[in-house]
Amino acid sequence: TRATWPASQFRLTPHLRMQPHTMKKRTLLGLLAATPLLLAGCGGAADSNNANVRLVNASAGYASVDLYVDDELTISGVGFGVASGYTGVNSDTVTTVLTSHGSTTELLAQTRTLSAGVDYSIVSYGWEGAIRSVILTEDESAADSGKTKVSVLNTAGDAGSLDVYLTG
Repeated sequence: TRATWPASQFRLTPHLRMQPHTMKKRTLLGLLAATPLLLAGCGGAADSNNANVRLVNASAGYASVDLYVDDELTISGVGFGVASGYTGVNSDTVTTVLTSHGSTTELLAQTRTLSAGVDYSIVSYGWEGAIRSVILTEDESAADSGKTKVSVLNTAGDAGSLDVYLTG
């Protein structure tokens, strides 16, 4: 879901339909780890012959992860709760592999089709031994002056449905 609000009135408050004290620590960590995706700026590299990819590490089970694209180390050492910068990769059908930082042991391998001139965010999430990823197309234009845009991705599957409120 995408929305535009005045920047001075923005505050994100998750509202969970749960009994008090029932939220699991890992659910909370998953929600907090998605924060870089909400706050990181849009826009990538200028090369229109490549796809532009960044990695967001929302996986509490891995302190730091690397991204390989077609067997080439492309993005290295992305810490938990951090979004890398964009880097240009071949636009085509590619194989992406996530590893723990400094390791070549595959945690997750996926085939993806990337288009030239398009910005993508690969979000890793999940727990140690159960890492997953999702790819998002970053096709939003900049927010109007004095406003902000927010994208919300719920990677905490055991949290159920979440509500996002504008307060202030």
